[in-house]
Amino acid sequence: MLYQAVQQLLKEKIMKTIKYISASNFSRYFPFEDNIFGETQEEVFETLAILLGLSVQQLEKIYSSKDIGTISIHEKVYFWLQKDPTKEKTWVQFLLHHTNKNAYRYLATNSEKSVLPKSITELFNLEPLQESIQSINSKIVYKTHPLIESVSDETFNQLFESINFYKQQKRVIKEGANALLNKVNSFFYLGEMGVGKTMTSVAMFEMAKKLRNTPNARCAVIAPDHLVSKWKDEILLVNASVTVDILPEHFSNYKVHTDYLIIPLSFCSQKTEKQYYDVYISKMVKKTTNIIGKQFKNNFALSIFDESHLLSQPKFADQLHELAHIGKQNILATGTSIAGKVTDMFPQIFGFFQDVLVKLIDEHVDSRKIGRNRSNKMSKSYNIIQKAYTETYGSYSYALGRNSDKTNMKTEVGLNAEFITDIIIQNAIFLTTEQVWDDKVENLIFQPIFVQMTPEQKNAANLLNGVAKKAKSEGDKRVFSRYLTKINEYMDNPEVPDLTFRDEILWTPEISAMEYYFDDEILLPKEQKLVDIITMEKSQDRPVIVFVKHIDRLKGRLQSVLQNAGFKVGTLPASRKADERQDYINKKICNEKVDVMLLDPHKVATGVDLISAPTVLFFNTGFDYFEVGQSERRSFRIGQRRQTRVYYLAYAGDADTPTIQDQVLTMIAQKKRAMEAVQGSVDEEGLSSLLGKENNSILNALVANMDNDNNTVKADVEDFGSKQEYYLSNFGKELEVEDGGRPQLDENLNFIWPGLDTSEYAKVLPSKISQKEMAKKPVEETIKTVEEVAVSKVDFSFDDDGMMDLFSFDDYDLSAQFTTIFAEEKVEPVQEIEVATKTKANYA
Repeated sequence: MLYQAVQQLLKEKIMKTIKYISASNFSRYFPFEDNIFGETQEEVFETLAILLGLSVQQLEKIYSSKDIGTISIHEKVYFWLQKDPTKEKTWVQFLLHHTNKNAYRYLATNSEKSVLPKSITELFNLEPLQESIQSINSKIVYKTHPLIESVSDETFNQLFESINFYKQQKRVIKEGANALLNKVNSFFYLGEMGVGKTMTSVAMFEMAKKLRNTPNARCAVIAPDHLVSKWKDEILLVNASVTVDILPEHFSNYKVHTDYLIIPLSFCSQKTEKQYYDVYISKMVKKTTNIIGKQFKNNFALSIFDESHLLSQPKFADQLHELAHIGKQNILATGTSIAGKVTDMFPQIFGFFQDVLVKLIDEHVDSRKIGRNRSNKMSKSYNIIQKAYTETYGSYSYALGRNSDKTNMKTEVGLNAEFITDIIIQNAIFLTTEQVWDDKVENLIFQPIFVQMTPEQKNAANLLNGVAKKAKSEGDKRVFSRYLTKINEYMDNPEVPDLTFRDEILWTPEISAMEYYFDDEILLPKEQKLVDIITMEKSQDRPVIVFVKHIDRLKGRLQSVLQNAGFKVGTLPASRKADERQDYINKKICNEKVDVMLLDPHKVATGVDLISAPTVLFFNTGFDYFEVGQSERRSFRIGQRRQTRVYYLAYAGDADTPTIQDQVLTMIAQKKRAMEAVQGSVDEEGLSSLLGKENNSILNALVANMDNDNNTVKADVEDFGSKQEYYLSNFGKELEVEDGGRPQLDENLNFIWPGLDTSEYAKVLPSKISQKEMAKKPVEETIKTVEEVAVSKVDFSFDDDGMMDLFSFDDYDLSAQFTTIFAEEKVEPVQEIEVATKTKANYA
C-alpha cells in the first residue's frame, strides 16, 4: 500500500526532505482526501476541526496537535497530517483511533454541550463546511457512455417532440440516461419542488430505452398515493404511445401488462410473517417478507421512487432491501435533501447502494469477523454492517436520556461531511429552480413576523406553562411533549381541547376562559396582522393562500374574521380527492375571485401547483420541516408570471412566557438552511435568516432542551432589502396593482394571463391535456435507430463498472473539457508543483 510505503520512507528519514517530485507522483503518494497540508500548525489543526464539525477550542480538549508533523517539499516546509486509508476511511475514524469513542461525549458532559453540533443540520450550518461542500461540485465529473455522446440537440428534440424542455432539464435527462446506460444500480435525483422531476425522470428512462433499443423495457413508479394519477398523466405527456396502469388495491393475482406500472407507496408497507425453526440457534424465529418486493421482484428494468425521503419512515425502512429489487436499476427522486441521523439513511444505503457497503465490509472484514461470502455479508450480518457504516460516516453528538443527569447521557450519531461528499454528491443529480427557470419571477421570502401577545394571552400561557415546569422538575418528557403541541396551538385558539395524560386532566383552557377567549368584536394580535397583510395584497389583486394547522378547529374563527374584514374566503372541502384539489383551488381563485383560501398545508404539500395565488402566508406551523418546506414553494413554480411572496406569522415569547411558535420557526430555518447547503444554494432571506440550535426532530429537539431556560428568540430585522421594507411598511394600506393581475382559466383549465401572449410561454411543462385527447393524438415515431441519428456510428459495450457522478457542466455537449479531481495528472515541471493548503476549498 502507498500509505505504508510512505510511512516506511518517513520512518527511515528517506523522505524527510523531498527535493523533486512531479505533480502526478505527489497526487499518487499524498492523495488530498488522506492528507492535510498547511503553512502553519494552526492551519492544519483548524482544517481538521472543520472536517469534524468542531470548533478549534473543542478539538483541543480531546486531541493533541503533537501528531502534526513537518515535511519539506521543493525547499518549502509544510505542516502535515495524514490518516491511514487502510484503517481510517474518514477523519471521524481518524479522531476515534487517536482518542476514543467517548470524545464527543466528553464535550457534551462538560461546559461545551451548548455549542456541540447535535445533528447534521447544525453540522452543515457551519459556514466553512457549507463553502467546502459547494466548492467541490465543480470538480466532480462523470463517465460518459458512447451513446450519450452521440445524442445531439436535434436528436434530443426529435425524441421529445411534444415537449420543449429547458436546457437544464435536458442536462439532467442526459445525466440520468447516462447513468442507466452505464448500468449504475441506483442514484439520487435531488430536484427542488417544481422543477419537473416527474417528467424528467420518465424522460431519462425513455431516452435510455431508445438508445439501448429495448422498446419493451418496463418501469415501475412508486409514488405517494395522492400523486399516482398525476404520474399517469405526465408519463403520457412525455410519451403518449406507452401504456400505463395503476396497481389496484387487490393485486395478489395481478400480472404486469403495461409499459409503466404505478404502485401507491402505502402498498409497499404490506408484509407477511412466517415462523420457522432455526437449527443453528435452536429456537423459532420470525421471517418477514415484503409483499410488493416478492411479487414484482425483477419485473422491471427501472424503478422510480418518488418522494424517496419517505422511505426512511419505519414502516418502509426495514423493507427497502426487498423493494430495491423490483427493478434492476433505481432512481430515488425527492425535492428534499438528505438530513438527519446516519442511522436514518442506513436502510436506503443498505437497499440501494450495496457497492458502498461492500467496500465497508471489505475494510472491516477482519475486525468485524464478517464472513467472506458476500451474500452472508448482505443478509446475516445486518447489525454488524450497520455498525461499520455508522462508525465510518457518523458524526458523534449527544442526546439526553429520559432523565437529565449526566450518567444517563448517550451518544447519538449524525451524518458527517464525508457522507455527503463520498456518497450523496458522488451518486446524485441536482436540479434547482434557479437552474431551470430562465425567465423566473421574483420570489420574496420575508423574515418571520413576530407578533407580541396581549396581557391576557400571557397570563393564559403562563398557566399552561405550569404543566411544563412540573414536567421539567420531574424529568417527564412525555408530558412535556404534549405541552409543546398544546401551547403551539393554544396561542391561536383559546378553545383547544384539554391537556391529558393517562386519562388524567393536567390542564384545561376553562381556567383562563374568563379573560382569554374569542371575541367577535376584538381581534387577537396575529389575526389583526393577518387582516393587515391581506388588505395590502388584495389591493394589488393578489389572492392569498393562508396555511393553517389544526384548521378543523380554527377554520370557523378565521373565516368569520376575514369575512367581517370584507374578504371573500374559500376553503378546501375534506371530501375533495387529492387529484382534484389543484383544479378546485384554481377555480375558486380564478373563476369565483376569492381573496383568500384557507388550507391545511398537509393537504397540498406535494403534487399541487398553486400558481393562481402568488402570495403564501403561514398563519402557524406544525413541527414538520418537510411539510413547511414543500408548502412554501407551491406558488413559486415554473409557469408563474407574478412576483411571489411568502410570509410567516408567530407569537414572540420571552424569558417569562415562552410561546414555542418562535422557537419552532427558528428550528425549521436551521433545517432549511442545512438542506440548501447540500444542494449548493443557501437562501439568506426568510426562515434561513434565523439562527438557533436544533435536532433531527423539531419536537424532539424542544423536548431534549426542556431544561434550557433560554427560550427567547431574537428576530434579525436588519437588511430586509428595499422591497421587503416597502411591503412591510404598507401592511393595512392599499397599493397600486404592479402587474396584469390574476389569470383566468380557459375550458381546459389552462391559465390565460392578462396582457401576455400565452403561446410565448408554452415552454416546458405543457398545458394539461385530458387522457381522452391524449389517446386520440397521433404519435409519429421520430427516431428509428441509433445509427440513423448519430453523427457517426459508434462501437460500444456496456461498462458494468460505470460510476455515476455529479454532472457539473453547463453545456452538456462540451464534456471533453472536464476532468475529475482524482484523475492522474500529467507530469509537469518540478517548479510548477504547488501544495494546496486552502482548507475551505480543498478538504470537504
